[in-house]
Amino acid sequence: MNDWPTGLQDELLRVGWSPERRVDTSGWRSIFEPRGLEMFPAAEDFLSRFGGLSFEKRPNGIDSWCFQFELDPRLCAGEEDLFLDWGRTMGKAWFPLGEYDNSRFFLAIDEDAVIYTAVNWIARFGRGVRGLAAIVFGALPEPLGIDAVED
Repeated sequence: MNDWPTGLQDELLRVGWSPERRVDTSGWRSIFEPRGLEMFPAAEDFLSRFGGLSFEKRPNGIDSWCFQFELDPRLCAGEEDLFLDWGRTMGKAWFPLGEYDNSRFFLAIDEDAVIYTAVNWIARFGRGVRGLAAIVFGALPEPLGIDAVED
């Protein structure tokens, strides 16, 4: 945790996280794997540490408001085809993490632990805890100039 962004641990502690926290991910795995979304090691690691946490909207973020988000993949159930398509578009497997900005956008993680937001376009927050910190502290994601696949 020495290489974590300053203040991230305090914000996580505020919402009920602890360094020893480990969440059972089997429920999320059982929802998505039968539908073609395999929980790869980066998703397993991230969700076991941070899954189930929820943050409220707050003012004064780095680039904007600190938007509300929830790290609960169940919120993405029924949208598996989107995550499969976005993963194919990016050339890496994706797994759902939850919802961002009052359910306006989905959050996902790829097999290299990069965190994205997507709906009609794809943007990147960053890798692992740095990506999580970007969301927590209200940094805008980096637009990738990629439109999501439309049916």
